[in-house]
Amino acid sequence: MPSEKITDKQELEAVLSRCETGRFVTIDEAGYPYPLPVHFVYDNDHIYIHGRAQGERIINMERDSRIGFEVDENLGYRQNGDSPCQVSTAYYSVVIRGRAAVLNDDQRREAVLRLFAAKFSPQLNPDAMSPKAMAGTTIIELTVERMSGKKHN
Repeated sequence: MPSEKITDKQELEAVLSRCETGRFVTIDEAGYPYPLPVHFVYDNDHIYIHGRAQGERIINMERDSRIGFEVDENLGYRQNGDSPCQVSTAYYSVVIRGRAAVLNDDQRREAVLRLFAAKFSPQLNPDAMSPKAMAGTTIIELTVERMSGKKHN
């Protein structure tokens, strides 16, 4: 069975909600893609990533805000015969094109950090997050301009 496009936005969003790691792609000064695996949360047509306020991804996105972002969910391998040529991968994937910027709104930053806590450590109390640690965390907001997906079952 060939892969098929995912056109339903709710299905695309469900994939983004299930996946924990995505590839954040910026363009370096020589014009080459710079992919970086990141933890992320998706909320209302935005991808959020967090980390340090320095480094190549920050330099790249300040020079050129255009980004790519990709997630994939491997559902396993399907053997359809005795030959290695008859093995396929079942998967979901989402590819995003958009723009990136550092999020500076303190209320929104705290809300995003709470989304991270809910996704990655739901057993912990988000009210225990240190204001100092939150203030020292850079949040990058990726605004989705185009989103597409594929699946193969």
